[in-house]
Amino acid sequence: MRATELHYDSLAGTRTAAAQFQGHVLAPSLPRAGEIATTRIPSRWRTVASFLISDAVGLAMAWVTIAAIDITFPGTRILSAASFLPVLGLLEISYALVHVSTGAMLHPADEMRRISRVTTLVFAAFSIPLLPFAATQSIPLLATAWLATIVFVTMNRICLRMVCARLAWWGYPIVVVGRGQAGTAIIKTLLRWPELGLKPVVLLDDTRECAEVEGVPVHADLKYAPVMAQRYSIPYLIVALPPDTPHRQLQKLISRYSKFFERVLVIPTAVESQPLWTTASFFNGIPGYDIQHNARKRLMRLAKLASDYVLASIAFLIVSPLFLTIVVLIKLDSPGPVFFRQLRIGKGGRVFEVLKFRSMYTDASSRLQDILSRDEALRKEYQTFRKLRHDPRVTRIGALLRRYSLDELPQLWNVLRGEMSLVGPRAYLFEELEIMGDMEPIILQNPPGITGLWQVSGRNHLSFEERVNLDVHYVHNWNFWLDAYILARSVPVVLRGEGAY
Repeated sequence: MRATELHYDSLAGTRTAAAQFQGHVLAPSLPRAGEIATTRIPSRWRTVASFLISDAVGLAMAWVTIAAIDITFPGTRILSAASFLPVLGLLEISYALVHVSTGAMLHPADEMRRISRVTTLVFAAFSIPLLPFAATQSIPLLATAWLATIVFVTMNRICLRMVCARLAWWGYPIVVVGRGQAGTAIIKTLLRWPELGLKPVVLLDDTRECAEVEGVPVHADLKYAPVMAQRYSIPYLIVALPPDTPHRQLQKLISRYSKFFERVLVIPTAVESQPLWTTASFFNGIPGYDIQHNARKRLMRLAKLASDYVLASIAFLIVSPLFLTIVVLIKLDSPGPVFFRQLRIGKGGRVFEVLKFRSMYTDASSRLQDILSRDEALRKEYQTFRKLRHDPRVTRIGALLRRYSLDELPQLWNVLRGEMSLVGPRAYLFEELEIMGDMEPIILQNPPGITGLWQVSGRNHLSFEERVNLDVHYVHNWNFWLDAYILARSVPVVLRGEGAY
C-alpha cells in the first residue's frame, strides 16, 4: 500500500468505512432531485469532450457561413473560405486550452466573454499582417468570419449546457462541506443552476442526522472529503461555512483540503440563491470578492441602450402577429380592458407606467383583500412571496399568459420608450420599497428589466428577500455577457414555465 493511501485511510478511519461510504453514495435507491443528484458520478472527460465537439460544430457552422458568402459574392481578393481553415483549427485548440485551464468553476457568462476574447485575438493575429495587401472587399468577409465564429461557438455552448445539464454523465462531480443552512444553500443553488455543470455528489455536515438534502446524500464525517477525492476522482470541493466561522479555522480548512482537490472554493457566508460566479479576490490571505460596477461606465451604458433598442425592435416585429391573437382571447375570456397599467419605480426613482396584458379580473384588488382577510395561510404566503400560487384573481387566459410570460410582451414598448431594459432588476411597486431592506438605492441604479437574474433563478419559487438579493448581485456584477446569458437562459425557462404562477 502506498503512503498516500495509508494517509487517506487514517483520515477516514478504515478501508471498510470507505467501502461502506461508497455503497451509500452509489446506492441505486437514493432519491433524485430533478435528475440532478444522480446515483452516478458524472464523467469529467466526457464532459470536456462534449465541449470540444460543440466548439467544432460551431466552427464548422461559421466556416459554412464564410463559404456561402465567398460563393455568393466572388471577387478578386487574397482571402477566401479556404484561407480561414487554419484559423478555425487554431481556435479549436485555443478553446480547448482555455476550457481545461479554467476548469468547471467558470460561469457561462464569463465563458462567453473569454471565448470572444480568444477569438478576437486569434483573428487579429491572422488579419493584421494581411490588411495592407488585402482588397477592400476582403474586410467584410473577415468581419463576418469573426462575428459568425463568436456567435455560433457561444450559442452552441449555451445550447450544450441547457440540453446536457440534467444528463447523469454530464458535468463535474463536486463535494460540498457545509454546516447547517450554509451547506443547504449551496446545494439548492447548484441544483437551481444545473448548467454550471457542478453536480454535488455528497454533502458532508457533522451537524445533521438526515440522510439527504434535496436528494443529495449527507454524511456526518467531514474526513470523508479526501476519500471522495481519491476513490472517485472528484476534482472540486466547496466549503460553505456559517458567517461566524473564525478566520484561522477557515485558513486551516483551505490548507487541509487543497492537498486533495484540484480546486477548493471557500464561501465564508452562504446566501441562498447566490449565483456563485462572483470574481474571487484575496487581500492578505483573506478571501473576498470583487464588485464590477460596469453600469457607471458610459460606454457600457450606451452599448446596453443600443442593444435594447435594436433587439426590442426586432422582437416587437416578430411577435406583433401574436399580439392580435392574445387581444382576441382576452376579450373573449372576461370583460375589461386588454392592457393592464401599473405605476412602477424605474432607474433613479423615476416613476413610469408598466404595460402588460391583463391577466386578472377587473376587481382583483377587492378579491385579494377578501382572500387575505379570510385565510391566514394565504396571507403568510403573500407576505413572503408577494404572490399566490393558486391565485383566484387570475383569469383562465391570464393563467396561460402568466405561465409562459406572454403577459410581459407589451413591456417591449416600455423598452422602446427608454423606461425599461430587456434585462435588469425587477420593476418594484411603491409599497415594496419599505420591505426591500434599504436596498432600493442600489437596485434603482439600473433600469428594470423584462427578464432578469431572479426570473431565471427560480422566479416565483423565490421569496421576496431572495429576489432583492439577486437584483443587488446583478447590479454589482452586470456586464454585456451576463445580459446575453440571462436572455439565452430565459428562453427554456419561459418555454417550460418554470416557477410561473
